[in-house]
Amino acid sequence: LGGRSPVGIAEPIVFPNAGVYHPHAPTLVFPDSGAFIAWKQPEATAPVIALLLHQQYIASMQTAFIDDLIARIEAAGAVALPIYAPVQDAKALEHLLAPQGVPLAQAIINTQIVLDPKGRRALFERLGIPVVQAMPYRKGDAAAWAADPQGVHLMDVPSYLAQPEYAGIADIQIAAATQKEDDRIVAIAPQAAAVVAKALNLVALQRKANADKRVAVFFWNYPPGEKNLSASFLNVPRSLETTLAALWAAGYATE
Repeated sequence: LGGRSPVGIAEPIVFPNAGVYHPHAPTLVFPDSGAFIAWKQPEATAPVIALLLHQQYIASMQTAFIDDLIARIEAAGAVALPIYAPVQDAKALEHLLAPQGVPLAQAIINTQIVLDPKGRRALFERLGIPVVQAMPYRKGDAAAWAADPQGVHLMDVPSYLAQPEYAGIADIQIAAATQKEDDRIVAIAPQAAAVVAKALNLVALQRKANADKRVAVFFWNYPPGEKNLSASFLNVPRSLETTLAALWAAGYATE
């Protein structure tokens, strides 16, 4: 207190072990998704993008990156559902994402590290919705990241790249960096915009009829050549035939 009287100082905010965050909420955090939805009152048809974050972002007032993602999602007419839970507590996370057994969101942007890839993989499979990842660059600001020939520090590879990929997270991107003057984690605008656009496009793709989707099929041909449809231990022509037949049966237009 620096010698000041405690009179007039606001009571501390006690955060629940898991909850839903929003920068404009009266108490910053809701104990469950139902309370958040009752406050937010979103349009029934609006896309919902869940954000998985660390509670420490809120407690340490390092929410600039998260707030930026929320603002971008909402500016696109979608609903941001920013959720935090202990990284190894899949049950708490699932309770917030699907309190009635049905996912509230149609896509997830993960900003958490992944320490339990098997558990997360099982959770994401149960939810059945796509997950992308936005990670911070902690070794410098946006300019330092742009000049970094690797782009991702070796120490971040296990928790932000390798294990998330094993868990089924796709399109992992750097979307924030660390400011030199105050060590705040802030969004890299083009990267954050790309992550949000990816999530929104994944929702739009879910809502599009299969016949209207454009799908490209890449196949292995080695040695290179127009007629070399071959690969080790794989019958490429038969595999393509089976794949195209399955796409046709699912309502896709194939040529």
